Amino acid sequence: MRRVAAALFSLAIIGCGSTQTDSGASTNVCAGGHGNSDRNHPIVCIDPTTLAADPNTVELKSGKWIHFYINDDTGQLDIVFPPGTPVKNKGRDGAHYWAKADTVTTSQGFKYTIRELSSGRENDPVIIIEP
Repeated sequence: MRRVAAALFSLAIIGCGSTQTDSGASTNVCAGGHGNSDRNHPIVCIDPTTLAADPNTVELKSGKWIHFYINDDTGQLDIVFPPGTPVKNKGRDGAHYWAKADTVTTSQGFKYTIRELSSGRENDPVIIIEP
């Protein structure tokens, strides 16, 4: 019985650790240049020349992850959310950036800044976080 309990406890710890790994997966899914508008798993694809976001306005459910990628997987991507934007667990790795929405009770829209650190270029699209 103790072995079963210890095994289940180990699996629970491993499962919790995989959430962080999943959030920072570095596979570029934007090679075609188009993101998706799935509110549960949105992906924003960013044109490396113009920094235009696809989709330009993205909607995200509370508690869900969002991923941003530069289409050609080059450059140093940073996303800057203004103070008060309900996001957490932010991170980046080269041309990939991710964040998780906090819980909100009403839909709220926020401008955010796409910043390519190598060149200093910026663009300001919108994110809407929903309950």
